[in-house]
Amino acid sequence: MPETQRDAKFEEIRQLLQQHYPTLHLTCESRQWLIKGSFPVRANGVEIDHYLIAILIPQGFPRNAPLVKELGGRIQEHPDWHVYQEGFLCLFSPLERWKHLPETATIITYLDGALNDYLFSQTYHEKHGKWPLGERGHGARGIREYLIEELGTDDLSVMRRFLEYLGKKKIRGQWRCYCGSGKQIRFCHLAKISDLHNKITLAEARYALQVLDRAMQRKLVE
Repeated sequence: MPETQRDAKFEEIRQLLQQHYPTLHLTCESRQWLIKGSFPVRANGVEIDHYLIAILIPQGFPRNAPLVKELGGRIQEHPDWHVYQEGFLCLFSPLERWKHLPETATIITYLDGALNDYLFSQTYHEKHGKWPLGERGHGARGIREYLIEELGTDDLSVMRRFLEYLGKKKIRGQWRCYCGSGKQIRFCHLAKISDLHNKITLAEARYALQVLDRAMQRKLVE
């Protein structure tokens, strides 16, 4: 991104935060954009809680999801609380980023939606011991759950082929369809995989395949 365009984007985000989230502040540290401060958790427009957070905004946002840490020590660093070992919060499966961050998303889309929902769920779980909005499995389980819904099968070999194809730079119509029909993909599920190929990044697909493969090797999913 050209420097003038980068500066304009930085200022746009700063102004959006000032307008919608005045307790969050944008800084640039070592050319990385960081949002830090107190995040107000809202339910039906009413603030019910707050969390001290830091958000790293990656280049390529919204195609690349921000990385978030909770700094106050309230959320346990454990998969059962949807937190990665590095302390980053797991707001959604990497294959579902596009649902929460479409091409038109702004930082406010992310804060109002995925982050608020996640922290609201943490507050509710803290008080009541259960998740109010349903719960996607962590890691490989969450990836598998999404693929079952998307593909209509729990066949891991189909899931693997699907992710392998999504991880390619270009979908070739002469490939055998991932579904196992034996047909060329152009005569089978080309429209479906082409649509998701435009929504899911190569990095997201490749990462999901690695996670699924590791879980299969350890027999955590079957």
